[in-house]
Amino acid sequence: MLGGGEFRMTCRVLARDTVVVPSNSSMTLPVNVPNKEHVTSIAIIEPCNLLYEEKNISVVSGIINSDDEYPFVQVVNYSDSDVKLYPNTMLGTCESVAAFPELRQDRCAGVNIIQSRQVETDENGVPEHLQDLLTRSCTHLTPKEKMTLAELLNKFQDVFSRSPEDIGRTNKIKHSIDTGDARPVRVPPRRLPIGKREIERTEVSKMLERGIIEPSNSPWSAPLVLITKPDLTTRVCVDFRSLNQLSRVDSYPVGRVDDCLEALSNSKLHRMMCKILKKTAKRDSNPQCTPLNQIRAVTRSRQVIPSAGLTKIKDLVIDGWDQISLRKSQLDDHEISEILMRIEDKKRPEWNEISNQSAVIKTLWRQWDRLEIHQGLLYRKWIENETEEFLQLIVPTSKRQEAIRYFHDIPTGGHLGIDKTLDRMQKTFYWPSMKNTIVEYIKRCDSCAAQKQLQARKAPMGKFLTGEPMERVAMDILGPLPMSKNNNRFVLVLSDLFTKWTEAYPLPDQEAKTVAQALTNEFISRFGTPLQLYSDQVTDGIPVIKTCKHRCNRYQITLPVQAFIQEPEIENESKVKPHEYVELLQSSLIKAHAYARKHLKGSQEYQKKYYDQSAKKRELIAGQPVWLHDPTRKPGVCSKLLPKWKGPFIVLKKIDDLIYMVKKSPRQPAKVYHIDRLIPYKGRNPPTWYKDKVEQK
Repeated sequence: MLGGGEFRMTCRVLARDTVVVPSNSSMTLPVNVPNKEHVTSIAIIEPCNLLYEEKNISVVSGIINSDDEYPFVQVVNYSDSDVKLYPNTMLGTCESVAAFPELRQDRCAGVNIIQSRQVETDENGVPEHLQDLLTRSCTHLTPKEKMTLAELLNKFQDVFSRSPEDIGRTNKIKHSIDTGDARPVRVPPRRLPIGKREIERTEVSKMLERGIIEPSNSPWSAPLVLITKPDLTTRVCVDFRSLNQLSRVDSYPVGRVDDCLEALSNSKLHRMMCKILKKTAKRDSNPQCTPLNQIRAVTRSRQVIPSAGLTKIKDLVIDGWDQISLRKSQLDDHEISEILMRIEDKKRPEWNEISNQSAVIKTLWRQWDRLEIHQGLLYRKWIENETEEFLQLIVPTSKRQEAIRYFHDIPTGGHLGIDKTLDRMQKTFYWPSMKNTIVEYIKRCDSCAAQKQLQARKAPMGKFLTGEPMERVAMDILGPLPMSKNNNRFVLVLSDLFTKWTEAYPLPDQEAKTVAQALTNEFISRFGTPLQLYSDQVTDGIPVIKTCKHRCNRYQITLPVQAFIQEPEIENESKVKPHEYVELLQSSLIKAHAYARKHLKGSQEYQKKYYDQSAKKRELIAGQPVWLHDPTRKPGVCSKLLPKWKGPFIVLKKIDDLIYMVKKSPRQPAKVYHIDRLIPYKGRNPPTWYKDKVEQK
């Protein structure tokens, strides 16, 4: 705010008409000054530097009367060619004379300076176009904070748009697109529907009026694209893909994503964090105890010591780790404390003294020359290569699971494999048999086990011999396939497992009613009812069988079935008597069936012999938790991100050598699965509902 209630504001000066300014000459032009009511009646005009840099034309500095409907300014063309100015071209800026007290004497002499009108404000002095913003922002602010916000809005009110037409533009930097020696690309405009042509004209006119675009005869051209926004208005875009392919991209230094994620892995967002850090720093002069140091990541907190040539851990912080707690944990660990106390006393024990101790003590004893103590903690010197050495913290037993969980389970850990997890941890930590501990931990990780591929060895092949036709018929549905001329997309396939006779029937869909109708009218009416109908446990099989049974019980029998039930009598014109023909046919079929059974048995034994060479017999017991291999794909979801194993399930009972009945929870029904799809569960969260149920019984 200026003295006397005057408000300081800078307005743009825009060309009103299309004008051609001759070379090396000047002329007076009418201009528009948007929002000129917010400046004083006597205002000063300053040229726009960007216009001079682009077109070598400038406005002469001077004073105008902002109360005029169309003020005039003088424009000078310093170039050797004519310059064409289009409407809404920014020529300069207009500012109240009250903002320049020194101008009142020398430059405004003889001019009747009229006091500027006061801008309409509220009790906080906020301009009218910012009052709604202030009201919405002060909902949860105190009166003092509200006054601070009002002062901030007043100070920077020129950065806010007063209307949709008030679109600002900075002249602090000039952007250029480097295409090198590429030839200009001219992409013709796309043909628009009739309904969108008027919208295009309207949007282009608006952008011309606002000074966003200007007519051009450049050899480069790109088509417009009209995008409908959610509020049904139109956004005008430009398809610059052909230009982007020729542009040379600017290179900027970009930080590593893994460094940023690990640095924030244990961080928490606190309100007024700066105030908390300042208060903590005043209370405690030790910078390593501030909250900022307590949320750093271990993997990027190593620091090179020039004097020793080593890399030492700077902050030992994982969810509250500090020097005191680690020192206490090392002393509480019997095996580590034995070596720690001897190193502090600088007395290496003899072999006879530790020969009857554990393997951990013996392993640390053999590395005596590589063990060091820093700030009361035991470290091991690790030599990475000829030039890099660093220290590894000897982690006590009570902290090992927590350390592995930090490097493996948290989101930045990524559930890496054994070798990668070991490689990451070795750069910071060490303990004897470290790899074995990591292997056991990862084997018991549920997330890793659910994503692994099926690697269990297959079980031996089972036997199921069929002895006569129609004893067991296999059924499956093939599809969906491309639509046929008769609007069929699926195929119902049935095969007799004894004779290998196969039938296929086209289906428009795989609904239970459709499948049951084809099975009854096409197969059963011609060959009879099979003793067993075998499917691959698809959910469509159960409603199909129920539908078949319902149709028979309700006597909803179609013509082919009636023909099968009521076989018409045929006159015997041959010389062979009917009963003799039947006996001859039956004896021939008995011999053929015996011959087929013999060869089927031999073929099955041959297949089983070679199949079982790579098979391994496994057995599960009742009550044992298991994983179920179920790589089901969900529509619209990438299968690579879905778990391959589900569970844990509980084995309820063993049906035969290959089939088991399992159940996931008390509320879900039990199902039977082949043992090849089941593996033992070794995780840390086995289900307890089955054990509680057995104890209650």
